[in-house]
Amino acid sequence: MTLRRIQELRTTRAKLAELEAEYESARQRPVVNAHTRQATLQSLGLLITQLKEEIARYETRHAVPH
Repeated sequence: MTLRRIQELRTTRAKLAELEAEYESARQRPVVNAHTRQATLQSLGLLITQLKEEIARYETRHAVPH
């Protein structure tokens, strides 16, 4: 995925905030199944990293106010 427009950047930032909130929520939930929890956290973590990288790439190509 490559962000091309400022609107895509805004949408990606919103998605990132949602994923970070979900990650924190999942991290704080009581552990029912340790394997499932770990897989969920790992998956969310990878998505978070991917979005952060896309945002950083966009911001290095464009002068973007935060």
